[in-house]
Amino acid sequence: MLNLRAHHLICISRFSGTAWYNDECKGNAWRIFDEIQKNPNQIVNIKNSCDDFCEKCPHIKEGICDKPSKYKISHWVRVMDNKTLRLIKIKPDTTHKISELIDKAIEKIKDEELKTICKGCEFLPICLEFGINKSFKEI
Repeated sequence: MLNLRAHHLICISRFSGTAWYNDECKGNAWRIFDEIQKNPNQIVNIKNSCDDFCEKCPHIKEGICDKPSKYKISHWVRVMDNKTLRLIKIKPDTTHKISELIDKAIEKIKDEELKTICKGCEFLPICLEFGINKSFKEI
């Protein structure tokens, strides 16, 4: 079962394959994306802490993000998670069908909400430009 941070549902729904910290992180994200595409009915666990995407991130130290930032990054990503949870009306540490979560993210998180949730994220301009990943509309 995949473990996903709530705000990573936004990242998945706008997955462009272009924004990564390094090749290992990129390969891991593509693996997760492919797994979701192959099995959109799989059940995932929603978290508001490090998840399977974070697994290969170079900024994770002992399960906590320590990426240099003007924000207290571990708090900031949790705020992103909590805003996402509220908008798509789910709770952390619950399980759901991934296709239903992606549908909720696409339905509830438009560009204006994205700008609020992801304010300060270095990948926000890419997500705004790319928009919704059309392959997920077909799941």
